[in-house]
Amino acid sequence: MRAGFLCRFGLAAALQLALAGAALAVDCKTGAAVGVSVAKEEYCDAFVQYKKPGEQPVDDRIANRFPPESPDDLEIRSFAVVISIYNYPNFEVKAEQIVAPVQKDLPNILAFLKEQKFDEIILLKNDQATKEAIDYFLNDYIFRQVKSRKNRARFLFAYDGHGAPGPDDSLPGALALAASRGENDNNPAAVYSLGTLREQLQSISAFTLQAVALLGSCYSGGVLFPNVPQTASSTYALGPGAHAVTAVKANAAVKVDELAWGYAEDSGTVFATR
Repeated sequence: MRAGFLCRFGLAAALQLALAGAALAVDCKTGAAVGVSVAKEEYCDAFVQYKKPGEQPVDDRIANRFPPESPDDLEIRSFAVVISIYNYPNFEVKAEQIVAPVQKDLPNILAFLKEQKFDEIILLKNDQATKEAIDYFLNDYIFRQVKSRKNRARFLFAYDGHGAPGPDDSLPGALALAASRGENDNNPAAVYSLGTLREQLQSISAFTLQAVALLGSCYSGGVLFPNVPQTASSTYALGPGAHAVTAVKANAAVKVDELAWGYAEDSGTVFATR
């Protein structure tokens, strides 16, 4: 149920989102401001890092590549949303309820983001990653933040966990949430549609300097190609660095098989980046 996938979203027409009441917000202890209509404490706790504007310098590599074009340009601000699901208590086989590679990935992912000087790192872990929470942070919070930066923001989305196939071979699959009972569980409460995720990431990317998605799950290639006939070749990038897909055999015990690079089941995940 797991494989590696990287996608870089170019600028796209922003989806018109209903953000009624988004301007009303309450402050978290970190300094982040979340909407008044959400569970304040729960969503405030999702910020594993929040640097106030000006608190840390922009990564030199980013600042040099994207210098301000006018005195009115804001300082570049970096946002990350990480969804890590390694605890699936409803799986029938007890040995499959904990996904060891995902559990080991998490501290490495967070350390990498901090090293890359991301100002805001939002983590939704296991049962904290509900459809409502994902919708709030992508549709509302992140969308508002990057739009307000006037094309002076970068954004990274990472999902690490199981994936689920679509309800039909012609439809995109989904992210498997902690409530999932297994690969064939298409209960709306147990999955998060890749079609929905695609629209959200496209909307966010329309207002960013850079937007990257890392999806460490099976069926995640469907985020790019909804409704593509099975006979079509949809594995090749439409432009340099547009996307990369990698997959290894289940329970591969070696770093390389005939398909791609990989690690043993309990070692971690390989994310291909450029």
